[in-house]
Amino acid sequence: MAFLKGMMTIRRYEVVGEPPKDYIERYTQALKDKCFRGSLNIAYEAEHSGWATLRNFLDTDFSDPTKWHVDGYILANFRVDKKKVPSKIFRARVQLACDEWLRAQGENPEEATTSKIPSKVRKEIKDRISTELLSKTLPSVRTVEWCWNVVDGYCLFHNISDGVNELFQTAFYETFGLVLSASSPVDLLNNEDQRKSMEVINHSSFRILPSV
Repeated sequence: MAFLKGMMTIRRYEVVGEPPKDYIERYTQALKDKCFRGSLNIAYEAEHSGWATLRNFLDTDFSDPTKWHVDGYILANFRVDKKKVPSKIFRARVQLACDEWLRAQGENPEEATTSKIPSKVRKEIKDRISTELLSKTLPSVRTVEWCWNVVDGYCLFHNISDGVNELFQTAFYETFGLVLSASSPVDLLNNEDQRKSMEVINHSSFRILPSV
């Protein structure tokens, strides 16, 4: 678990709004409703995201609050699966299929151009090969740990990719009904002189060093 080990790169958010007093009960159901539900068996390009427990990203059972709530902190994984056609294999397979079609028409693939293949035939070839490859291809899996301090109202997300953070912010709002507002490291400084010297830095992503 990255939150318990060494240096980590994170993005910090302020949670706008207050959770309900019975948030453990409500959020148990909310996390169950928005847990990861992607399928490995789909035969089309797709992206799925959702919550998984911090201990194991294959565990999406949030019915036990002790798995995700500890002393006023909510901890979990944000999982994003993306399934797409492997481009190099796809292009090679399409070329072979086009060559076979040309031979069936009495053409020499090394001499004929692909322009001799009707667009409808090329589309059918591409669709067929795409479906075949996707049915055998596992998705790329990305998991990002996050921690929400419910009492102090801030959330740490262990990733600085803008795209992944946008997905996380949307999922957070859809699950908890609260907006995340990105923080700057400058906001954490109490000394005014330090704040002025750090004004050149205006980004919510920074590194936390392990305590010595």
